[in-house]
Amino acid sequence: CIRMVGSRVHAAASALVAKNQMVFLTIVTDGVPTTSMSARPTHQARFDMISELRNLTHTLPILLVIRLATSDESTVEFWNQLDSEVEFPLDVLDDICSEAKEVYGKGNRWLTYAPYLHTVREGGTNIKLLDLLDERRFTGGEVAAFCQLVILGEDDPPLPPWQEVNEFCAVLGEYVRTAELVYSPLLKCLAPILNMREVERLLRQDLKRTGRPGGFIWPSAFEFALFFALAAVVLGVLYSN
Repeated sequence: CIRMVGSRVHAAASALVAKNQMVFLTIVTDGVPTTSMSARPTHQARFDMISELRNLTHTLPILLVIRLATSDESTVEFWNQLDSEVEFPLDVLDDICSEAKEVYGKGNRWLTYAPYLHTVREGGTNIKLLDLLDERRFTGGEVAAFCQLVILGEDDPPLPPWQEVNEFCAVLGEYVRTAELVYSPLLKCLAPILNMREVERLLRQDLKRTGRPGGFIWPSAFEFALFFALAAVVLGVLYSN
Protein backbone atom coordinates (compact mmCIF):
# COMPACT_ATOMS: atom_id res chain seq x y z
CA CYS A 1 0.00 0.00 0.00
CA ILE A 2 2.81 2.40 0.86
CA ARG A 3 4.46 1.73 -2.49
CA MET A 4 1.16 2.34 -4.30
CA VAL A 5 0.79 5.70 -2.59
CA GLY A 6 4.38 6.51 -3.46
CA SER A 7 3.77 5.69 -7.12
CA ARG A 8 0.73 7.95 -7.29
CA VAL A 9 2.51 10.85 -5.62
CA HIS A 10 5.60 10.34 -7.79
CA ALA A 11 3.47 10.76 -10.91
CA ALA A 12 2.27 14.14 -9.67
CA ALA A 13 5.47 15.21 -7.88
CA SER A 14 6.63 17.73 -10.48
CA ALA A 15 3.26 19.49 -10.57
CA LEU A 16 3.09 19.57 -6.77
CA VAL A 17 6.55 21.10 -6.43
CA ALA A 18 5.79 23.67 -9.13
CA LYS A 19 2.70 24.78 -7.18
CA ASN A 20 4.50 24.67 -3.82
CA GLN A 21 2.12 21.96 -2.65
CA MET A 22 2.59 18.86 -0.50
CA VAL A 23 0.82 15.59 0.20
CA PHE A 24 -0.12 14.77 3.78
CA LEU A 25 -0.33 11.03 4.26
CA THR A 26 -2.19 9.83 7.36
CA ILE A 27 -1.63 6.20 8.34
CA VAL A 28 -4.05 4.79 10.91
CA THR A 29 -2.63 1.74 12.66
CA ASP A 30 -3.11 -0.37 15.76
CA GLY A 31 0.19 -2.23 15.58
CA VAL A 32 3.74 -2.47 14.27
CA PRO A 33 4.74 -3.53 10.73
CA THR A 34 4.06 -7.19 9.91
CA THR A 35 4.92 -9.52 7.04
CA SER A 36 2.40 -9.86 4.22
CA MET A 37 2.42 -13.65 4.49
CA SER A 38 2.08 -14.32 8.21
CA ALA A 39 0.77 -10.99 9.49
CA ARG A 40 3.28 -11.32 12.31
CA PRO A 41 5.64 -8.52 13.36
CA THR A 42 9.29 -9.14 12.54
CA HIS A 43 12.49 -7.09 12.54
CA GLN A 44 12.62 -7.39 8.75
CA ALA A 45 9.06 -6.09 8.41
CA ARG A 46 9.95 -3.10 10.57
CA PHE A 47 13.10 -2.44 8.56
CA ASP A 48 11.17 -2.64 5.28
CA MET A 49 8.46 -0.26 6.52
CA ILE A 50 10.96 2.28 7.81
CA SER A 51 12.89 2.09 4.52
CA GLU A 52 9.71 2.69 2.51
CA LEU A 53 8.68 5.65 4.66
CA ARG A 54 12.16 7.13 4.56
CA ASN A 55 12.24 6.79 0.78
CA LEU A 56 8.86 8.50 0.49
CA THR A 57 9.77 11.48 2.65
CA HIS A 58 13.24 11.92 1.17
CA THR A 59 12.28 11.79 -2.49
CA LEU A 60 8.72 13.15 -2.60
CA PRO A 61 6.87 16.18 -1.17
CA ILE A 62 5.18 14.14 1.56
CA LEU A 63 4.60 14.70 5.28
CA LEU A 64 3.47 11.75 7.39
CA VAL A 65 0.95 11.45 10.20
CA ILE A 66 0.73 8.20 12.16
CA ARG A 67 -2.65 8.02 13.90
CA LEU A 68 -2.44 5.33 16.58
CA ALA A 69 -5.58 3.33 17.32
CA THR A 70 -4.10 1.42 20.24
CA SER A 71 -2.61 1.97 23.67
CA ASP A 72 -0.24 -1.02 23.41
CA GLU A 73 3.06 0.16 24.92
CA SER A 74 5.36 -1.61 22.47
CA THR A 75 3.46 -0.19 19.50
CA VAL A 76 3.43 3.33 20.90
CA GLU A 77 7.14 3.07 21.70
CA PHE A 78 8.00 1.92 18.17
CA TRP A 79 6.23 4.80 16.45
CA ASN A 80 7.33 7.43 18.98
CA GLN A 81 10.93 6.34 18.52
CA LEU A 82 10.51 6.84 14.79
CA ASP A 83 8.98 10.26 15.46
CA SER A 84 12.07 11.27 17.45
CA GLU A 85 14.32 10.87 14.41
CA VAL A 86 15.06 14.33 13.02
CA GLU A 87 15.21 13.06 9.43
CA PHE A 88 11.56 12.00 9.45
CA PRO A 89 8.85 14.65 8.75
CA LEU A 90 6.49 12.64 10.94
CA ASP A 91 3.88 13.33 13.61
CA VAL A 92 2.57 10.48 15.77
CA LEU A 93 -0.87 11.06 17.29
CA ASP A 94 -2.94 9.18 19.83
CA ASP A 95 -6.63 9.76 20.60
CA ILE A 96 -7.65 13.27 21.59
CA CYS A 97 -7.78 12.61 25.36
CA SER A 98 -4.31 11.05 25.39
CA GLU A 99 -2.91 13.88 23.28
CA ALA A 100 -4.49 16.47 25.58
CA LYS A 101 -2.82 14.80 28.57
CA GLU A 102 0.53 14.81 26.75
CA VAL A 103 0.22 18.49 25.85
CA TYR A 104 -0.63 19.31 29.48
CA GLY A 105 2.08 17.04 30.83
CA LYS A 106 4.78 18.69 28.71
CA GLY A 107 4.03 21.99 30.42
CA ASN A 108 1.69 23.53 27.84
CA ARG A 109 -1.21 23.80 30.26
CA TRP A 110 -1.99 27.32 29.02
CA LEU A 111 -3.79 25.76 26.03
CA THR A 112 -7.10 23.94 25.85
CA TYR A 113 -6.41 21.15 23.37
CA ALA A 114 -9.63 21.62 21.43
CA PRO A 115 -11.05 19.02 19.00
CA TYR A 116 -10.39 21.24 15.97
CA LEU A 117 -6.67 21.39 16.82
CA HIS A 118 -6.55 17.60 16.99
CA THR A 119 -8.44 17.23 13.71
CA VAL A 120 -6.09 19.64 11.93
CA ARG A 121 -3.11 17.63 13.20
CA GLU A 122 -4.72 14.35 12.14
CA GLY A 123 -5.09 15.67 8.60
CA GLY A 124 -1.46 16.82 8.51
CA THR A 125 0.10 20.26 8.74
CA ASN A 126 3.53 21.77 8.21
CA ILE A 127 3.05 24.25 11.05
CA LYS A 128 5.87 23.12 13.32
CA LEU A 129 4.33 24.57 16.48
CA LEU A 130 1.41 22.14 16.21
CA ASP A 131 3.85 19.25 16.00
CA LEU A 132 5.78 20.46 19.06
CA LEU A 133 2.75 20.74 21.35
CA ASP A 134 3.15 17.24 22.79
CA GLU A 135 6.96 17.17 22.63
CA ARG A 136 8.16 19.92 24.96
CA ARG A 137 7.24 23.02 26.94
CA PHE A 138 6.94 26.10 24.76
CA THR A 139 9.11 29.16 25.25
CA GLY A 140 7.48 32.52 25.86
CA GLY A 141 7.88 33.50 22.22
CA GLU A 142 6.34 30.26 21.01
CA VAL A 143 3.39 30.69 23.37
CA ALA A 144 2.83 34.19 21.98
CA ALA A 145 3.04 32.93 18.39
CA PHE A 146 0.61 30.10 19.07
CA CYS A 147 -1.82 32.42 20.88
CA GLN A 148 -1.95 34.61 17.79
CA LEU A 149 -2.45 31.54 15.63
CA VAL A 150 -5.56 30.33 17.48
CA ILE A 151 -7.18 33.57 18.61
CA LEU A 152 -6.75 36.14 15.82
CA GLY A 153 -8.68 36.33 12.59
CA GLU A 154 -6.98 36.88 9.27
CA ASP A 155 -7.86 40.59 9.28
CA ASP A 156 -7.06 41.26 12.95
CA PRO A 157 -3.99 43.38 13.75
CA PRO A 158 -1.08 41.59 15.43
CA LEU A 159 -0.84 41.54 19.20
CA PRO A 160 1.61 43.83 21.02
CA PRO A 161 5.15 42.50 21.56
CA TRP A 162 4.88 39.68 24.06
CA GLN A 163 7.87 41.01 26.03
CA GLU A 164 5.53 43.80 27.14
CA VAL A 165 3.64 41.25 29.20
CA ASN A 166 1.00 43.53 30.72
CA GLU A 167 -0.05 45.06 27.40
CA PHE A 168 0.17 41.76 25.53
CA CYS A 169 -1.99 39.91 28.07
CA ALA A 170 -4.52 42.74 28.31
CA VAL A 171 -5.16 42.71 24.57
CA LEU A 172 -5.03 38.92 24.29
CA GLY A 173 -7.32 38.52 27.29
CA GLU A 174 -10.00 40.64 25.61
CA TYR A 175 -9.88 38.42 22.52
CA VAL A 176 -10.17 35.32 24.72
CA ARG A 177 -13.06 36.82 26.69
CA THR A 178 -15.13 37.35 23.56
CA ALA A 179 -14.13 34.14 21.76
CA GLU A 180 -16.36 31.07 21.70
CA LEU A 181 -15.63 28.41 24.29
CA VAL A 182 -14.17 25.10 23.09
CA TYR A 183 -14.50 21.57 24.41
CA SER A 184 -11.76 20.50 26.82
CA PRO A 185 -10.97 16.74 26.66
CA LEU A 186 -9.40 16.98 30.12
CA LEU A 187 -12.16 18.91 31.90
CA LYS A 188 -14.96 17.25 29.90
CA CYS A 189 -16.69 20.60 29.48
CA LEU A 190 -16.48 23.88 27.55
CA ALA A 191 -13.56 26.16 28.41
CA PRO A 192 -11.65 29.14 26.97
CA ILE A 193 -9.13 28.17 24.31
CA LEU A 194 -6.40 29.87 26.39
CA ASN A 195 -5.81 29.94 30.14
CA MET A 196 -4.72 33.55 30.55
CA ARG A 197 -3.33 33.03 34.05
CA GLU A 198 -1.02 30.32 32.71
CA VAL A 199 -0.09 32.38 29.64
CA GLU A 200 0.95 35.33 31.78
CA ARG A 201 2.79 33.13 34.28
CA LEU A 202 4.81 31.44 31.55
CA LEU A 203 5.71 34.70 29.78
CA ARG A 204 6.92 36.32 33.00
CA GLN A 205 8.77 33.17 34.02
CA ASP A 206 10.54 32.96 30.66
CA LEU A 207 11.71 36.59 30.81
CA LYS A 208 12.79 36.28 34.45
CA ARG A 209 14.73 33.05 33.86
CA THR A 210 16.66 34.14 30.78
CA GLY A 211 16.64 37.91 31.05
CA ARG A 212 15.79 37.98 27.35
CA PRO A 213 13.13 36.57 24.99
CA GLY A 214 13.30 32.82 24.50
CA GLY A 215 13.90 31.45 21.02
CA PHE A 216 10.85 30.43 19.08
CA ILE A 217 9.59 29.19 15.76
CA TRP A 218 7.35 31.92 14.35
CA PRO A 219 4.81 30.70 11.79
CA SER A 220 5.13 32.27 8.36
CA ALA A 221 2.32 34.17 6.67
CA PHE A 222 1.70 31.07 4.55
CA GLU A 223 1.42 28.88 7.66
CA PHE A 224 -1.05 31.29 9.25
CA ALA A 225 -3.18 31.25 6.09
CA LEU A 226 -2.98 27.46 5.88
CA PHE A 227 -4.06 27.07 9.50
CA PHE A 228 -7.02 29.40 9.05
CA ALA A 229 -8.11 27.47 5.95
CA LEU A 230 -7.84 24.09 7.66
CA ALA A 231 -9.53 25.30 10.82
CA ALA A 232 -12.40 26.79 8.81
CA VAL A 233 -13.00 23.46 7.05
CA VAL A 234 -12.82 21.49 10.31
CA LEU A 235 -15.12 23.84 12.20
CA GLY A 236 -17.57 23.83 9.28
CA VAL A 237 -17.76 20.04 9.43
CA LEU A 238 -18.06 19.93 13.22
CA TYR A 239 -20.85 22.51 13.43
CA SER A 240 -22.78 21.06 10.48
CA ASN A 241 -23.23 17.69 12.26
